[in-house]
Amino acid sequence: MPSPGPVDQTQAFAPVTATTEVFEQVRAPEQLRVVLSTTEVELAPGGEPVSVDVEVQNLSDIVDAYVVDIPDAPAWLELDSSDVRLMPNSSGTLRVTLRLRTGVLPVAQTIRVSARVRSHAASGLMSTHALTVSVSEIDRPVVLRVEPSVIRVKDQPGGDFVVVADNSANNHPVHLELRSRDAEDVMAVAFRSATLDVPAGGIASAPAHVEAPLPEPGEEASRQLTVSAFDGTRMAHAVVTFTQRTSIPRAEPPIALRLNPSVIQATDARAGQLRLEIDNTFGSQAVRILLSAYDAEGAARFTFTPQVNGLFGSKRG
Repeated sequence: MPSPGPVDQTQAFAPVTATTEVFEQVRAPEQLRVVLSTTEVELAPGGEPVSVDVEVQNLSDIVDAYVVDIPDAPAWLELDSSDVRLMPNSSGTLRVTLRLRTGVLPVAQTIRVSARVRSHAASGLMSTHALTVSVSEIDRPVVLRVEPSVIRVKDQPGGDFVVVADNSANNHPVHLELRSRDAEDVMAVAFRSATLDVPAGGIASAPAHVEAPLPEPGEEASRQLTVSAFDGTRMAHAVVTFTQRTSIPRAEPPIALRLNPSVIQATDARAGQLRLEIDNTFGSQAVRILLSAYDAEGAARFTFTPQVNGLFGSKRG
């Protein structure tokens, strides 16, 4: 028998082509067709739920029921769905209602989720469609406060406080510029940071230090400082009261001097010695004294060793 030529070798591949054609011919017919009334949904915090109508066509030859779900829904998204039962080659409408979960304030954002229509009769039969869900932005003023609201100091030029920015009413982050002013323009304020980034629904704080001129001794001065935060369009304010009080200087008691002995008796001598006691027992401050002496007639001369003496408070020398 003659060996097969090139034509026979080409025909050997024919069954593969034929098999492919047969596969195309026996591919399962479409059994489910789904159309969404919209593919974009916007939800407002505190707003009403939004519904999407889903048209379902049962192209199979059996009676079937269908339900819609969102398998990749985030925790803040809730949905309610009806189901529909359809005869073969008939259509009906499902309604899915989307809302934000109660008590949750999601960040303003746009995400894509999967709206999936599933068959009750055939577990593997489903149709999945992309659905864009947007959470609208809440834009309210940031609440600003200072802690403490009243600063009291004694004999000090400055005091510390904290600026607190509350962004819990908003679902987007806020960037703030901190400023301050006072009516007399005499108060100096130093913020640890001149800007403050507050997360969505969160709180942030910045330490600060204020200084002002001291009042006269024994006086009290109270000044108000306005702290402001600018978010690019609006200004939030908070007021802190800075009260300074100074002490009345205490009069120092006089230094006590005692001579020992108090009478010098000298016979056939021109000089005598005595001890001078300097008593600062009741004083609270150290003193430095220069010693000198005189007599009414101007006939005597005095010499001190040492002539200059230093003595701490509550001491005797």
